[in-house]
Amino acid sequence: MTGAALDLLLRGTSVLAVAVLLALALSSCTAATTMPSASSGDPASLRRQLSANDNHLVARTIQTAMERRGDNEPSTWINDLIGNYGMVVPRVTFRPSSGTHCPLYEETLTVSGMAATFEHTACGDGAGRWISLT
Repeated sequence: MTGAALDLLLRGTSVLAVAVLLALALSSCTAATTMPSASSGDPASLRRQLSANDNHLVARTIQTAMERRGDNEPSTWINDLIGNYGMVVPRVTFRPSSGTHCPLYEETLTVSGMAATFEHTACGDGAGRWISLT
C-alpha cells in the first residue's frame, strides 16, 4: 500500500483503527514474524528464558531505539551478570496522516548462546508508550 493510499485510508480514524489498518497493511510485507539466525533457538523459548533484568534491559533498549535512533541505527543491551544480550534496529519508520510514529524494527536476542531475530511493528501513542502491532 502506498503512503498516499494509506494517508487517504487513515484520515479521520482513531489510533486503534490506525493500528489495525497498519497491521493489515504490513502483514503482506513479511512472510513470518521471526527470522532465526544460523545458531538459532526457538524464539518463544528464548523469550521465556529472559531474566527480569533482561526484560528490563530489553524494554529500555526498545524505548531508546524507537525514540532516539534513526532507521538502521542499532541499540544494544547486555546483561553482564549472565551474558545474555540483544540488539534493536529500527528498519523503516512511517507516519500515517494521524501523525503517529510507527517503526518496523528487528530485535535480536542471544540467550545462553542461542540467538533468534524477531520482526516487530509498533506505533507510539503520544504518551511515551509503544503499541505493538505484531
